[in-house]
Amino acid sequence: MKRKWSFIGLFLLILTVDLVFKNYEHLAAYRLVSKPLVIISLLTHYYFNSKHFDKDVRKPMIIALILLITGDLFFLGFDNDIFFNIGFVAFMVANFFYFKSFLTNTAFNYKLLIPFWVICGVYFFVMLSYLYTELDLYLMPMMIFFIVMVSMANVALMRYKVVNNTSFYLVFIGTLCYLYSISLIGFDKFNMPVKYQYTLEMASYGIGHLLIVLGMLTEKVQKEITV
Repeated sequence: MKRKWSFIGLFLLILTVDLVFKNYEHLAAYRLVSKPLVIISLLTHYYFNSKHFDKDVRKPMIIALILLITGDLFFLGFDNDIFFNIGFVAFMVANFFYFKSFLTNTAFNYKLLIPFWVICGVYFFVMLSYLYTELDLYLMPMMIFFIVMVSMANVALMRYKVVNNTSFYLVFIGTLCYLYSISLIGFDKFNMPVKYQYTLEMASYGIGHLLIVLGMLTEKVQKEITV
């Protein structure tokens, strides 16, 4: 327990440093180290603390985190469309591996999933109404990315009552934070920044993945599955 809180403290320090670098243009170059280090720290923590987990859960999580690091490195070249596109693809594939890891312990529950899809659909179309004129060739990729993201969040929701409450809530809330951060990246990329853009974007991104990793590390399958 003490080691876990020590890691959380270290992680929040790394995230805070990156937030400082992100908000001050003259320090932005240091993000080549600080931003990847956010997910690298999570990958290291997960790798050494998940050796007892089933490979169907552990391996996709590790691949997802590696792909997120790759995406982060390319997203740092934000002004270059080629780098942005590679980072975009890396994140999309990472989401698929998150999906695969979450899917291992799930139970279908349409009473939860249908309202959630409706809420996410409304959110996406509101966001799309603001970005539509700027998306151009990115319209279809953004729609595909949205479907992948929401599918991942849906699978996180499907873990309800299948795994312990701590794991479920950490992963599900973390997934929502991640979804929010990706929305902010979209607004930033397509020239519609919001207030406190940089702070909210990176804070929700970092905290989201922290909660996902901690949630997956505390996962315990319930003896009785309630659908």
